[in-house]
Amino acid sequence: LLKDLRFGNDGDFQLRRFVDIVNNDLCNTIGNLLNRTISMSRKWFDCRVPSINRNHSEKSCLKQEIDATIKAYIKCFDNLDIQGSCMAILDLATKSNVFLNEKAPWKLIKDEENKELVSIYIYNILDSTRIIGYLLKPLLPKLSENILHQLNSDKPSEKWLDQLKWGRLDELIELEEPKPIIDKLVLEEDK
Repeated sequence: LLKDLRFGNDGDFQLRRFVDIVNNDLCNTIGNLLNRTISMSRKWFDCRVPSINRNHSEKSCLKQEIDATIKAYIKCFDNLDIQGSCMAILDLATKSNVFLNEKAPWKLIKDEENKELVSIYIYNILDSTRIIGYLLKPLLPKLSENILHQLNSDKPSEKWLDQLKWGRLDELIELEEPKPIIDKLVLEEDK
C-alpha cells in the first residue's frame, strides 16, 4: 500500500494489485535476491559471509548505488513521500539483482583464480540486502527483522543511520539455510 498509494491523497486500492506487489517486489525482487546470495555464500564460502580485501573491493561494488539510494530514501521520507522511499528501496533491490546477474559469480567461481573477485561480489550483494533490510525497518518492521536475522546482522544497539553505511556487514559470520522472508500471497480465486 505504501508503495502504490501516495501518502495524503486518495487512492485506488485493488486486491489483485496488492497481491502482485507483495509477490513481485517483496518475495521475488528482494526475497529471491537474499536467498540466492545466501545460498551461493554458503556453498562457496563455508556457510559464511565472505571475507574481502577492502582495498580492492570498492572498485567492484554497489557503494555508489547504495549511497544514492539512501540519500533519495531519506529525502523522500523527510518530505512525507513514502511512495518515493519505497521506490528507492525497490530500485536498489533491482540494481542489486542486475549486478548479480551481470557479474555471474556462478560462472566465475569455476576458476579458482576468481575466488577473491567472487567474494567481493557476494559480499556486496549481501551488504546491499542488509541495507535494504534497514531501509525497510520504519515501513515493514517484521520483514526487516526477517532479512536482518538471516544475515545475522540485526544490531539494535547501533544507530539506524550508522547501519546504512556500506561495508557494515560482519565478515565470516555464519549464514543459516535461507528461508522465504515473506510468504507469497494467493487470492481465493487463484486457488
